[in-house]
Amino acid sequence: MNTKASQHQPTRREVLLAGASLVAAPVALSGVCLPRPVTDNGRSLVLVRLRGGYDGLSVVVPHTNDVYYRGRPTLSVPKKEILPIDDERGMAPELEQLHAILLAGGASIIQGVGYPNAPLSHFKADAIIDSALPDNRVEDEGWIGRLRKHLWPDNVLPELVTHVGPLPPQSLRSPDRPSLCFDTPLSLRSLVRTGPGASRLGGRSAVRLQSGEGMREHDMLSRLRNTGQATERLAPEIRRLVRRRKPQAEYPVGQFGESMGTIAALLDSGFGARVYHVTHGSFDSHSAGCACQADVQREFSRGIGSFLEDLKGTHAAQNCLVVCYSEFGRRVSENASGGTDHGAASPIWMFGQKLLPGIHGASPSLTDLDENGNLKYSVDYRAVFAAVIDSWLGGDHRQVLRARYDYPEWIKSL
Repeated sequence: MNTKASQHQPTRREVLLAGASLVAAPVALSGVCLPRPVTDNGRSLVLVRLRGGYDGLSVVVPHTNDVYYRGRPTLSVPKKEILPIDDERGMAPELEQLHAILLAGGASIIQGVGYPNAPLSHFKADAIIDSALPDNRVEDEGWIGRLRKHLWPDNVLPELVTHVGPLPPQSLRSPDRPSLCFDTPLSLRSLVRTGPGASRLGGRSAVRLQSGEGMREHDMLSRLRNTGQATERLAPEIRRLVRRRKPQAEYPVGQFGESMGTIAALLDSGFGARVYHVTHGSFDSHSAGCACQADVQREFSRGIGSFLEDLKGTHAAQNCLVVCYSEFGRRVSENASGGTDHGAASPIWMFGQKLLPGIHGASPSLTDLDENGNLKYSVDYRAVFAAVIDSWLGGDHRQVLRARYDYPEWIKSL
């Protein structure tokens, strides 16, 4: 234990910033019934951020294409290990559960997702994806922050949008509608009050809110006054909801599996969140064996597979869509270190009972590359978000994304 760290007394500014990250108002969760506007169709959205640049050629493997094997002499999946999808495409063995779900009709893969003038910086790409604005514009308010104001204008409860696990994204940011973010149910902590007007964090992983940066100091103080009561009600209720439910599937050990299990429990219990978010990875594989990519893929496959099995037959499963996306893809050829560098187009996974299953979108050419030598995109990621907003959640994507995007007919099956 780090004694110095445990004895640290936050400065006034640290306390204020922490207050901006904590629950804004008391919330009673027993028998949760959040107010629903007329646009709400009762459906939930689970967003999975595949952090670090998700490699499409490790998902849909073109195992009959010699260019793939020449470009990846050490990274390519051996033909004898391919899990076949059709005569030309397959998957790596680490994706066994997802392969089975795809063949059973429970998944869609959208190939070649990207956008014009994509940067090769994680930071810049994250900001663009999280803002989801035309012309790659970036602003402090994220697209999920705008979405909640569009679909649920009268609901300011933070748990309406809930992130489980570390690394909450900028997409949740809103200047006036904070989102609930926590690492694990057991890590929830309330404030420890040491006297009138004085507070300090009672643990590393307090319930926190993802909110805008432009919060005024007196707004932070106002939120701090209500934080103790809010966390005292919220944290025990979340722990109770997760603890009392027996999962119908075994989740993989690790942060991602635990986060997906928590989301399943909250969904099935009627917790009340409409949008859940979780981050998995890193998939940033610049060198041979970087970050144990096979293990990261395997954990992703098992985590999603367990989540879907856990919710099978429930009302939550019928009304839940899972969308897994990344900030960009990887290069076609491996580099001199035996890894892959930042690329452009990347696939998006979607799971749900109302999807048109299968592989959609044109398979990216391995020889007709863009000016930077990357796979060309064929589907704008904002068009995918637009389809989810319109066809799944019943909104108007133009109000959220501030532009009109055409999306393929097969996405409209949502």
